Amino acid sequence: MADIELVIKIPEKEYNMILLSDKTVMANRVSKEAMMYAIKNSTPLPKDHGRLKDVDWIYNHTPSHWDDEDGSPCVTWEEIYDAPTIIKADKAESEVV
Repeated sequence: MADIELVIKIPEKEYNMILLSDKTVMANRVSKEAMMYAIKNSTPLPKDHGRLKDVDWIYNHTPSHWDDEDGSPCVTWEEIYDAPTIIKADKAESEVV
């Protein structure tokens, strides 16, 4: 069976409890209903997605370049490539452009 990658949103307190606990403690402290809610309301990532990056980080951390045709801001491919990756690609590195 294939894996499914999800982006979920949970309270920071529950996240920290999960990190500090073992399976037995987690079952007692973290609400199963809360985890089911988080999974049901998650965002599935598409199969074979590329690296996911923060567009706002790129916008705020790269020099301003302006499109000569319409005057809108733009960035170079190198700046996008060099930006920190939030989630690694779900495909082989050789397939990544």
